[in-house]
Amino acid sequence: GALRTVPRALSAAAASAGELDDSLSPNTGGADTEIAVSGAAYVADCRSRGNEAFSKREYGQATAWYTHGLREAPEDAVLLSNRAAARLALGQLRDAAADSADAVALQPRYLRGALRAAVCHLRIGEYDAAREYCLQALDTQPSSAHAHALLEEVRTADKRSAEVALLAHAAAMADETDGHGHGHALSAARAAAWEDVL
Repeated sequence: GALRTVPRALSAAAASAGELDDSLSPNTGGADTEIAVSGAAYVADCRSRGNEAFSKREYGQATAWYTHGLREAPEDAVLLSNRAAARLALGQLRDAAADSADAVALQPRYLRGALRAAVCHLRIGEYDAAREYCLQALDTQPSSAHAHALLEEVRTADKRSAEVALLAHAAAMADETDGHGHGHALSAARAAAWEDVL
């Protein structure tokens, strides 16, 4: 494969002992501070560093490492899924959903990718998409307890969302029918009571 030059600090030996360097660039430093590594070794090093940062809850660092690896291997479903997990932890839901969708598109039977995509869409409130990814995960591994539990969580959230929307619609209708403001107070009380139940 092609060789890349990366800072010596990113060599496999340094990966286990060094701190993460967010300024990874294949062309930094002088010739004496760089080593040549194959594309596969570079990607593995980035994945390892990303995983290390993720385990330390350094999600921004993890995202950066996975992104660097994806520059060399843009179709690496595991890197995409790992970056989705880091972005999910950072609250970057749309970016996480896009990464996990890309991972699943590359490897349709990738269980973890499908589950991450489902979680992203669940948190965004896109229950149909979340349900589809859960079903895709179950197609891959029908016995997955995690997929079954997540599908049930999606169904519950979707039902709850529909109930709240129905209550909001009923409250709006009540407001329109009472010109004296009584419907508003009543509908607000009903909505508050239902939120307590949900």
